[in-house]
Amino acid sequence: MATHLTEEEQIESLKRWWKDYGTTVLIAAVIGLGGFFAWNQYQGHRADAAREASVVYEKFAAAVTEFDSEPTGEQAAKVKQLANAVIAHDSSSLYADFAALYLAKLAVQNQDYAEAKTQLEKVSSQGANDSVKELARLRLARVHTAAGEMDAALNILSGKPSPAYAAAYAEAKGDVLLSQKRLAEARAAYESALQAMGTNQPMRRNLVQLKIDNTLTSADDPSVLPQPAVSPHGNMPNPHAPTPAAAAEDA
Repeated sequence: MATHLTEEEQIESLKRWWKDYGTTVLIAAVIGLGGFFAWNQYQGHRADAAREASVVYEKFAAAVTEFDSEPTGEQAAKVKQLANAVIAHDSSSLYADFAALYLAKLAVQNQDYAEAKTQLEKVSSQGANDSVKELARLRLARVHTAAGEMDAALNILSGKPSPAYAAAYAEAKGDVLLSQKRLAEARAAYESALQAMGTNQPMRRNLVQLKIDNTLTSADDPSVLPQPAVSPHGNMPNPHAPTPAAAAEDA
């Protein structure tokens, strides 16, 4: 009898608990299941969107590969259309960043520096990751240089880039300073580029070393002085050639 009463009490207790909390539990269960299915649906949507973005980008990449590095006319129009389609599909994706970088490249080839700066400024501030932002800033500095906006270029290049871009930023800064005939500053920038560069890039290191050599003057290196006149019969200096003063006296 005690056992039977205990079971009845348990049933009554369960009824009372369900009356007090059953609705809440049911709602929580519905929300939980709804959230589970919604999450799965969201994940599926993201996967579908990623596949669609990949297809759009592949068409753009194929067109870039098909045409030469400087497409013109209908080819350029087709590539621009595909690049804009990539950006329109998802402007926050890395695919969109690459498409914008390519549009900037085409604009530079057409000397449309305003359009190039628009594309690069967007990527440099809103790019999908830090690496593509740094690349966009580097190219933006070069566009400013091509447009004759040296102060704007130096302002970008004077920032502290990541080690991966340190050499490229320093070399670009040296190019700007060299164009302004600021030889000592240009040399310092090139030397920084050389120090930041890996030893596995011999051709690039040689190019930067040539740029360093081009900043030298006779004050830096006596070998930069003009070479003496050579004998008409050979490559060695003619010891018997009259000096300019002697020649003037003979005249």
